[in-house]
Amino acid sequence: MKGIILAVTASAFLIGCGSGPDVELEWESKPVNMAGMFAELQYMHVTSLEDDKLEVTGMVVNRGNCRLLGSKLPRTIDYGEVATIQLNNDCKVREVELQTSHGSEVYEW
Repeated sequence: MKGIILAVTASAFLIGCGSGPDVELEWESKPVNMAGMFAELQYMHVTSLEDDKLEVTGMVVNRGNCRLLGSKLPRTIDYGEVATIQLNNDCKVREVELQTSHGSEVYEW
């Protein structure tokens, strides 16, 4: 029998409105079936709402208790573009400190 891939995605959005960068953050948790074993892949999507280029220079998730996996930072994005960063699978995102060329901001869920 062929395996069935479950495509259910949980996500949460936050839009920055403080003195830091003008961005939209989306946390995505996506369950996948890998050779009969289920895992949850987690991603943080950063969408720039800045009129000029935005350089994402760093991200601290859950005060450093949630690791970033294979992230290529710094990364420069334009208005409407998305930087996707994969997170460690065993953490629930509660807080993100986003560091950019337009300042830093802490977002909480």
